[in-house]
Amino acid sequence: MSEDEDKPDRQVESIRLDIGTEVTNDGEKLWITLREIGKGAFGTVYHVVNKKTRQEAALKVERITGGDNLLKIEKEIMLVMQGEEKAIHVYDDGIFNDFRFIVMTLCGPDLQKIAEMMNNTFSQETIIRLCIRTLFAIKILHEHEYIHRDLKPCNFAVDFNPNLHNVYLFDYGMARRFAKKDVGGQYWMRRPREQVQFRGTVRYCSLNMHKRKELGRVDDIWSWFFMMMEMRSPLPWSATAVPEKAEALKEEHLVSFLEKDPFLRSFVSIVAILNATDYADRPDYTKIFGILCTNFEK
Repeated sequence: MSEDEDKPDRQVESIRLDIGTEVTNDGEKLWITLREIGKGAFGTVYHVVNKKTRQEAALKVERITGGDNLLKIEKEIMLVMQGEEKAIHVYDDGIFNDFRFIVMTLCGPDLQKIAEMMNNTFSQETIIRLCIRTLFAIKILHEHEYIHRDLKPCNFAVDFNPNLHNVYLFDYGMARRFAKKDVGGQYWMRRPREQVQFRGTVRYCSLNMHKRKELGRVDDIWSWFFMMMEMRSPLPWSATAVPEKAEALKEEHLVSFLEKDPFLRSFVSIVAILNATDYADRPDYTKIFGILCTNFEK
């Protein structure tokens, strides 16, 4: 597969491991499954503990097939962020029986589960705090030359330790590298393709995705913006999963949706920033953080 081609869509077969299963690659590190955390299109995740050190972690598994090794792709992305305190870290990986696995940072509940537990009622202060922490997690990924392309609440999680306030971004099955540095340290953007396949989630994807345009960093920020605004009020297009209908509603009703709520009205300026940002542009994270902090201080 060439660098200009995209990873094909595919569902990863769900793998069920019995509680108490001992997973190891080389016999040195042995991980015991405690419970299933969740499963999705890109694998099944378990809460595990290291038999020797008692370190708790998350173990993600996918069955070995002739298709793409998505765990390998995710591992490569996570490894480039190993030096980041607020990023998922890799502890172990390998092959066990007929599946691949990766062991990584154990997180607490994701934002979708938290929203369900809270009946989607968040204070303004909580929304702004989550805006800042989730945007910081996205910025870390972007600074390592990747875009996520499927940002949504279930792909962010709080720290497993309730005394810590980190928010982690995960699930890089649709991620794509948007730039590279050559041996001389020169930074090169990838040439945008004329048309791309639909990626992501209809509710949160950018208008560029609806129009099948190449996605850049700004499109991740659009998804983040929709996701965060939804914590305040249902999005005008949330009732439809039809891309064409959602696209029309995003174009017609976004600004009016924001302006009718005094709290959301203060975020209209972020829309202006994103509208002025093109594929190759670096989003103005500093200005966006500034808007968020100004609202936090009100």
